[in-house]
Amino acid sequence: MTDRIICIHSLTAHGVVGLKSFLARLGEAALPVPSLLLSGPGNMPGCLRFDTDLAGMLDSTLAALGARGERAAVFVGYLANAGQVAIVEECLDRHRDVVSAVVVDPVSGDDGRAYVSAELIAAWPRLLARATWALPNLTEIELFTGQTGEAAVAALRARWPELKLIVTGWPAGDDVVTRLYEGTGDPAEHRQERVAGSPSGTGDLFAAEWMREVFLRGTTPDAAMARAAEAVARALRAGGVGTALRGV
Repeated sequence: MTDRIICIHSLTAHGVVGLKSFLARLGEAALPVPSLLLSGPGNMPGCLRFDTDLAGMLDSTLAALGARGERAAVFVGYLANAGQVAIVEECLDRHRDVVSAVVVDPVSGDDGRAYVSAELIAAWPRLLARATWALPNLTEIELFTGQTGEAAVAALRARWPELKLIVTGWPAGDDVVTRLYEGTGDPAEHRQERVAGSPSGTGDLFAAEWMREVFLRGTTPDAAMARAAEAVARALRAGGVGTALRGV
């Protein structure tokens, strides 16, 4: 377990995506490092983007932990461009004694389509190579490997056999399946009925719940996966992530 989690992700004014779920779920344990500021989520008409000094913010946040003799897990979510991959790499190298674990959610696409640049998709694997855990959805694994379904997961695991992996978004008829791969055995699997509703922010809620359970509460990764998936389902039934977080 840890007392601090550095959260690298986007921060929006409108909408409940990116860092908002992490701040709500992790509270003072979260050390937010915005990769990008937005007036609203990308599907919001008129949304504007504003650059941040990711290098300065991340470096100084890690340095402050080191000065106090503390360590933290580092979560990497949405990145604004491929150049930010190099920034994160350099900071992780410079402050390696401060970092207890690296968890990567390589936000790149969903439902079979990409929504970031080809350059960023090509750069994400450099952080997967450094990660302790990765939390991609199935579409993202397919984008990184150029293969589909089981073959895509097998290709990614063959490339990084030490990477612990949770894959969300497996279609299974009327159900949705989340799988956890760790070691060489069969994956742990959580299956639940697919819930209709706006998916906006659900991936962030899943990651925030899983991070809280594993790193702050000491829950086993597979049990944390089930709790995170169930939290997403409850949020969809309640009308969306924003409605669910208001009850935190």
